Amino acid sequence: MNVLLAVTILSAIAGYTGIASTELKDVTEGKPAYQAGIRPGDEIIEVNGEKVNFFVEARNLIMMSEDTVELVVRRGNQKVYATIPVELSEDGYPIIGIEAVVTKNPL
Repeated sequence: MNVLLAVTILSAIAGYTGIASTELKDVTEGKPAYQAGIRPGDEIIEVNGEKVNFFVEARNLIMMSEDTVELVVRRGNQKVYATIPVELSEDGYPIIGIEAVVTKNPL
């Protein structure tokens, strides 16, 4: 019963707020990802050798990185490989300057 309740609540939250895809909406100019050649519209497929299906997975792997992030993105029909140095946010977390496209639930 508790599992059903948890699934229902999480589904409602995802439906209301949307789900962050692996497609990049924004890459902040001047930040490490931009300087490494990553651009809006790129789709993240691997972070540090781990395949990702959702942006939250990519974000978590980036946040566990110490010095650099190995990123593989899909740009059209090509794979683009980048080694990106991390920068620390004001809170001390590793960031590279990317934002994902959020897809809304059509229901």
